[in-house]
Amino acid sequence: MNGQRMSDLEKLLNSLEDVIKEARLAIAKSQSPTHLIESFKARMDDLAKIFILTESDLELEHKKYIYSNVAKFVKDKIDNQNNNLDTCVKAVYSLCGETDSQLLDTGAHNPKIDELKIALKAVVMSIKIHYGKTDVAEAYNLKTEIITIIPREGNPKITRIEEEISWDDLPSDVRHSFFKEGESSVSFQIYPQE
Repeated sequence: MNGQRMSDLEKLLNSLEDVIKEARLAIAKSQSPTHLIESFKARMDDLAKIFILTESDLELEHKKYIYSNVAKFVKDKIDNQNNNLDTCVKAVYSLCGETDSQLLDTGAHNPKIDELKIALKAVVMSIKIHYGKTDVAEAYNLKTEIITIIPREGNPKITRIEEEISWDDLPSDVRHSFFKEGESSVSFQIYPQE
């Protein structure tokens, strides 16, 4: 959560505390606190908005994290350190058809990104993201699977980047699948687009 959002949340919680204190005071005086209903509703609506924005921030950070892992693989194993990580990330965004304006750079065009994307299309067969439950409560497996065919090697190679993440770090649609739908694993293919 960014600093401004934390400050807004703190102010809102303090304001909500004031409404609750005023309601308790009215109840202690045997008065109905109905005059506070609209004020309470407005603050609860504001609280919901902050949590929705926070969820959106977390989704964006998770997306960045996934793309960054793929870009590190690209930099080390496909690009052989020819380009910096930022160029690799942008090439992966382009390869995967990313359209989120919060991720995409609107700065000057870098032809190296296009060159790297063309090179990636020649060797990357697919990129899939797998989420799975583990035996540990509140721990989940995040597996990024990249299938490549390197011309000099011939056969497809599967690279898996595996790690454990917490419930809070799961994207909301994955949490929904685990919790509401009872799924034990969820997968997404980010390249080629389904």
